[in-house]
This record gives sequence, structure tokens and C-alpha cells, in this order.
Amino acid sequence: RAWKEAFKTKAGILEGVCKAPPIEEDHEYEFRVIACNAAGPSEPSDPSITIKAKIRFMKPRIDRKTLQKKILHVDQMLRIEVDFVGEPDPNVTWTLPNGNKLLPDDERIILDTNIDDRHTSILVRKCARSDTGTYRIMAKNDQGSDEAECEVLVVCVPGKPMGPLEVSNITSHSCHLDWRPPKDDGGDPVKYYIVEKMDTEKGVWLPCGETEGKTTEFDVEGLNEGSFYLFRVKAVNNQGESEPLEADAAICAKNPYDPPGPPEKPEIDDWDKKWVKISWEPPLDDGGSRITHYVVERQEEFSAKWFKHMDTDTDECKAKCTDLTEHSKYKFRVRAVNRAGPGEPSEPSKEVTCKTRNAPPVIDRTNMDDVKVKCGEPLKLNIKVSGEPDPEKVWWLGPAEVKSSTNLNITMEAHKTIFHIVTAKREYTGIYTLKAKNKNGKDEAELNVLCVGPPDKPQGPIKYEDIYADRVTIHWKVPKDDGGSPITHYIIEKMEVGSEQWIPCGKAFDLKITIESLEEGHEYMFKIKAVNAEGESEYLESGDTVLAKNPYDPPGPPGKPT
Repeated sequence: RAWKEAFKTKAGILEGVCKAPPIEEDHEYEFRVIACNAAGPSEPSDPSITIKAKIRFMKPRIDRKTLQKKILHVDQMLRIEVDFVGEPDPNVTWTLPNGNKLLPDDERIILDTNIDDRHTSILVRKCARSDTGTYRIMAKNDQGSDEAECEVLVVCVPGKPMGPLEVSNITSHSCHLDWRPPKDDGGDPVKYYIVEKMDTEKGVWLPCGETEGKTTEFDVEGLNEGSFYLFRVKAVNNQGESEPLEADAAICAKNPYDPPGPPEKPEIDDWDKKWVKISWEPPLDDGGSRITHYVVERQEEFSAKWFKHMDTDTDECKAKCTDLTEHSKYKFRVRAVNRAGPGEPSEPSKEVTCKTRNAPPVIDRTNMDDVKVKCGEPLKLNIKVSGEPDPEKVWWLGPAEVKSSTNLNITMEAHKTIFHIVTAKREYTGIYTLKAKNKNGKDEAELNVLCVGPPDKPQGPIKYEDIYADRVTIHWKVPKDDGGSPITHYIIEKMEVGSEQWIPCGKAFDLKITIESLEEGHEYMFKIKAVNAEGESEYLESGDTVLAKNPYDPPGPPGKPT
């Protein structure tokens, strides 16, 4: 470093003032003096003590740039750092949120103040919820004082809700809970509460549900009658769940009243094909609570189970059971319902059949379209016949009544008849008439049955004409029965007398054919079968043979020439 001239004085003046420049604030300086005469400057004096160029008198001022509100989570580190100025050296003190002054030897909060650097700070390595509040700093000297604040919010899970946890409105399946909000919401508003239950026999906490928002009550459902339960509630904010508030004692899920007794046996008042009206007398015992309505149950034919059919709207002792199946048989029973739930069922009613009470016969023609069946195959038709009372049913084929047989079974059942051909034959072809009648009227419907199969063999005899040495024309007649399907053609075969082998020799679409390629002098037999879409008939064989020979002979020899 170099010495620089600061100022000069006149002879005899032994003091002076050094001003800026060259003096700069906050810089440290030393001074020395040199005497001058005509001979020149003397040796310099010893240096003065070191002096810092600064304001000597200033009211303290705290820099608030670092004092914005601080939000932390539990166990995070809290640090507040502050710069300040003031001359002479201010005395700096901190005041905690609880109003106590912070001491240098505090075990949790570390205080560090450097007067020379005009800096002070406090440090909490792991802050707690109790560190929330306003921290105050004061800097003071003989020129005055300055005070500043810093807001600190330490957030965590809420405290547990405040008790007692009250249980009320206990029934066999539900109860009502009430409690109070926690004293401390953890610095973060409570969003909702979690409610849990524990069956004391099982010893496991299970969720019941969550409240809607901050409401401090909850209706618990789904309890098992006769079981003992404990309940607990936890507050929830964005930081998590609080410790639980538990009820003081277990409660038993039991109604303060009993289910009603059984009503009287229901009576069948009226019915139709889709509904039944019933009525009954109320139970002798209402269980200590007013009967609100009734549950009607049904049992179907051939079933041992009872099914809930409907709930009545009022406590009126009658009901109309709808949406039933026509021709089905039902029994009904009734349960009374009060606040405890449904009681024991009544005795079952008499069995009733859902049907129209008075109606003329109506034959369901859905299965009575014209039907074609191949011979040898079965045909079975279920035909419904409605009407009340159940109509009398008879099948006719032409003028004759159809009687059930081994191969043609006619079955009569309630409100239906079964037409069953076990094995179809051509003889079952025809127009059948089903007639039904009761006291309210009658109905009839036709069923056209066509049994199809191969045709009968062609009718004979086979006739020959135009017999020549190499050909012959044969004739026959159509089969008596075409099998219910038009004949498409005929197949002709030939066999030479003395041979046992039949050989196909033609296909005809009419009732005659000319067979060619015969050998002169040979004798032949023929057979013919008819063909339709269902198959081939048996053969019609010729009874007579035919000789392949021209109908004329060569002329005899002429007379002896002369």
C-alpha cells in the first residue's frame, strides 16, 4: 500500500480535517505528519491508529428484505437472517412468538449476532408446530431503535378431534356419531373426517366412510345385529390424518324395538292372466313400532323358494301383484315392516293360476303353418289353446276324429295340445282340423301336413311296340303316388335273357322310351323306376320278354331260271 497526501496546513497550525475525497466511507485509514521548512520535508511521524471512515451517529435500521412470511412443514429447518445498520453499535434482541426474549443459550433456537457485520440470525434445525407465530427483532442504540416482524407458519396434520365421540340413534344396522373439531387444525384447514368401526370380537378397524366436508357428524350403516362396535374418528387436511378420537365404550347394534309379528293368511280376492289381488289382516303384534308397509312374497309351482315380489306403498292390508306369467301357478305370503325391519311371514295363501276367469277358446296359430315332413322323420307341434274354463279340444282329419295311436300321438293338456307324428308316412298327409270349445265359445284352425317321400313304382304292365332287330319302344303308366313331390324322370334298365346282370339303358322324362343298340335275335327283359326330389321308387319289371327281330323276313328264293 502507498501513502498519499491528504491535506496541508499553514505554519504554526497543528491540526486539520481530512474530507472526501480522498476519504471513502467504510474504508480504513492511518495518518502520519511530515514537517516542512526551507531545507525540505522531515522524516514522517509514526502512523496513527487505524480509523474506519463511517458515520458515527445513526438510528438503527433493520433490512426487511428477508422477513417475508415463511411456511414450513414439521421437522424442516427454520432460518431467519436479518441485516441491520446503526451507529454506535446497536443492541439486537429477538422476541419469540410466546412473548419471551430469545437467550443466547437456548437449547433449540440458535442465535447468532455479529455486530461488526451488522448481521443477526436464528436457526431451528427441526421446527415444531409450536414454532408457529410472529418473531420480532429490535435493534436499539442511543440514537433510537427499529423493530421488525417475521410471520412463521409450521403446518402438520391436525390434532385429533375433540371428544367425546357420542353415539346415538342406535338400531340393529345403523347409528349416528357426533364430535367436535380439533383444537389445532395443523395450520391447514380440515378437509374431512374419516370414520372407522371395529367389531370387538374381531379386533380389526374397518372404514365406515368419510364425511362430506368439515361436518362433525356421520351416519354409520351396515352394522350386524347383536354385534358390539367401537368407533373412532380422524381429521384430515392436506398434510395427512390426525390421531384418532375413540368412543369411550362399545355399543351393541340392537333396535329399541322388535320386528312385527306375522300377518294373517292372505286371501285370493281376484285374478287374471297377468295379476292377482290379495288381502289380509294385520299382525296382532306391531313390535312396538308403527307398521309402515308390507312385503309381498311369491312362490312358483315346483319351487321351494320364496321370492320378494313387491312392497306396498302404505300400511293398507291389500295388494295387486302384477307382472305375473299367464297359466303359471302361485302362492303368496306377506311380511309386516316397521322401523326394526320385516317381521316373520304369514301362512301361504291358497294356490292360484294366472288365467282369464271367463274367456272363449283361442287357438294359437303360430305353430299351425303348412308343414312338410319327410317320410320316416318325426313331427311334433305344441299348440296353445287359451280360454277359461279350459276348452275341450278335438283333432279331425276330414270327417273322422283323429284318435291317438302308436305312431300318431295326440296329447291333450291344460291350455295346449301336442300333435306328434313319431314316424311320418304318406298316409298322414292331409288337412287336420283342431276344434276347441267351452261354455264361452268355440274356435277351430286347420293344419295342412304334407308327408313327402320317394314315389310308388310305375304302374304296369310294360308294353312293347315298334319292335325291330336293333331297337324297341316300351310304354308304362305313372305311379299311383308321386310321394308328394313331382316326378322328375324315370330310369330304365335291361337284362338279356340268360344273363343275370341288369344294365342301365335309358332315362325318360315321359311314359315311353325307345331302347336302341339291341342285338338281333337276342331276347330281353326291362325294368323301370320313378325318381322325385325325395328319392327313387321300387322297380316295375316287365312280365314278358321281347325278341329283337324285325317284323318281316327276307324273301324266299326265286324260281329256277329258264
